[in-house]
Amino acid sequence: MGNIGNLKKPNIYIQFPLLTRIWNRLLSLFIPLLFSCASGIAMAAPADQATIVEAQQQLKKLFVALGSGNPSQVEPLLAPEFQLVRADGSSYNKSEYLKRSIPKILTIPEFTDLVATRNKDTVVVRLKLVVRELINGKEVQSGSPQLFVFRIYPDGWKVVASANFAQPISNPVVTLPNPEMLKTLLGTSPKGIRVFEPHLVRDGKNTEIEYLGWPVVLVFDHFFGKEWRQQNGVIEFRALDGYVSKIDIRKFDQYRAFLVFGIKGDKPFVVDNISQNKRNIPLAPYYLVWDNMGSQQLIDEGSSNWPYQVYSMVINDR
Repeated sequence: MGNIGNLKKPNIYIQFPLLTRIWNRLLSLFIPLLFSCASGIAMAAPADQATIVEAQQQLKKLFVALGSGNPSQVEPLLAPEFQLVRADGSSYNKSEYLKRSIPKILTIPEFTDLVATRNKDTVVVRLKLVVRELINGKEVQSGSPQLFVFRIYPDGWKVVASANFAQPISNPVVTLPNPEMLKTLLGTSPKGIRVFEPHLVRDGKNTEIEYLGWPVVLVFDHFFGKEWRQQNGVIEFRALDGYVSKIDIRKFDQYRAFLVFGIKGDKPFVVDNISQNKRNIPLAPYYLVWDNMGSQQLIDEGSSNWPYQVYSMVINDR
């Protein structure tokens, strides 16, 4: 009897030629796939500096269009299959976004922590967006992460998909910009507003002053969205000296008020308070005045609800 240790082990590939063919076929499929994946990974590497610069330019172009609020300016920059998802779970396709949810851009945006990757004609950009904006009438957090997917077409870059992680802010405090910036944001020049200045009443006689500024409802519409009229609360005007004036929202529907920043004729933006024997009280940066020349009720109220040195405002509950 021979030694069992000298027996040869059976070769399953000889005994089962079908297994050999299957194994070879799998190798022929898997190896090219492996190299294809590796090639794809290499092509999706971080973009070169030229692509990053171009991505920044395309983002600026996009936000200029968004800042216009005009769907016809935004539409050419979106791909047909465009989709958007926001932090609150809402989502939009191209037509829904253009009809219902273009954000209201309040300040010039800054793009920080920008990272771009590119594969052929597709560019993916992640960043933090520093901007004041209203989405569906509500201000959202600035500096939140954003994601944009661009496809490069012969006629330019278009956004295929976007994700916005900015959460809505409850009761945002609006810090008022300087008058020149406010003029740009509102899209209209300041006008002259003639009022009886309540701080200058002497022996029952009124003194007229012509201030320069804007109807305050235009300012509210821009910074709070037109939905501010539906809120049941007060608008707080905060002054540089810490004083806070709280005015019922409904009062702005009853009477016309103006946010002013100067006196016509390049006169110093100051006022005397005769009743308190104070002179040359600074009014800047802003002064809230009321169209009291046609309202005895406002005249009788005197200087109540005429806050000056206003630098910020916020909507709050009563």
